[in-house]
Amino acid sequence: MNHDVAVIADDLTSAADGAAPFLAAGLRASVLLDPTRAQMDGGPEVVAIDTDTRRRPAAVAARVTTAAVRAVRDRRVLYKTIDSTLRGNIRDEVRTALAASGRRAAIIAPAFPAAGRTTVGGVQLLDGVPVHETGFAADPTHPVRSSSLATLLPEAAPWTPGEPTTHRIVFADAACDADLDRIVHGTALEDVLWVGSPGIAAALARAVATAPAPPVTPVRPRVQRVLVVVGSRNRASLAQLDQLLPRTGIADAGGPVDDVLATLGTTFAGTGVAGLTDRTAESTVDEAAARLSRAVVAARRSDLFDAVIVTGGATARAMLDALRIGALDLLAEPEPGVVAAATTGPDRFPILVKAGGFGDPGTFVRLHRLLTSHIGQEQP
Repeated sequence: MNHDVAVIADDLTSAADGAAPFLAAGLRASVLLDPTRAQMDGGPEVVAIDTDTRRRPAAVAARVTTAAVRAVRDRRVLYKTIDSTLRGNIRDEVRTALAASGRRAAIIAPAFPAAGRTTVGGVQLLDGVPVHETGFAADPTHPVRSSSLATLLPEAAPWTPGEPTTHRIVFADAACDADLDRIVHGTALEDVLWVGSPGIAAALARAVATAPAPPVTPVRPRVQRVLVVVGSRNRASLAQLDQLLPRTGIADAGGPVDDVLATLGTTFAGTGVAGLTDRTAESTVDEAAARLSRAVVAARRSDLFDAVIVTGGATARAMLDALRIGALDLLAEPEPGVVAAATTGPDRFPILVKAGGFGDPGTFVRLHRLLTSHIGQEQP
């Protein structure tokens, strides 16, 4: 049976955590940063494409999404990610992805119960609160104005699992993982375009599971120096960094590069872990990501770190582009919304990618501990 899966995502963290659940199904997975590199045949069973369109104009997002879907539409399972808090060019990307896919319908299920995201009555909730009434209403790039899927996609209709899909686009409620399994069960996987967040990805992975994932073994040599890069402006990520490090151990990418390197070098020498943020006032997400990326490149050239934890999709993408890394081999999913991977190419190092709003105050502490012990099974 063909278990090939394609994931089309609008940012890097969504691409990573959209593909990662399939690792537990015994499948190999990679994230591609260049849609033109996608192959319909060969390669890993799961290919995730980061179109990097969440922050782009809707017309550009639609065009890039169309090209990405066409490159992989012959794979058995076709899954278009959307943000579980409904940020991004969702309307335009879902419409164009469905048109390019050749599938008869799109089933939208954005719930991610493990992270407190549920869908009730077609309304997307975060810990029981409509997402447009949470901090995501103030997102600097895509503030959430509505929590209603019917408002977001007026042509979409509510759908109950087991019933026929009489509309081209339907959406389904889910409050737990069992609800998501019911959405997937009974529908021919190759018949529809699946749309959602990591919750539906995990349900799809359970449906295509071929064998248990291989046992976790340490990556050698073990990591000693971990750089934690926080580009997300979500308060949760900043609180996680504060839990891991004192303020003196966090460099400001807005300063001169030599000063940044000096701070990082001193901190690494003392603790083996250092933080990097950008505190520049009145700065856009893209501007901050560019400064953070320049600092990371300089630190890598100076051989200051062995591994990276990065949070914020825009920052992660900008950093990998600056390092000229075109793909990631996924290794494990240690926590919901967190993916362990290895960079490809001659400069291969472990990287943990975390979505900005995920986790609790101790997340970075646990991830640092994980990196300095193991992150999963290394790929040949």
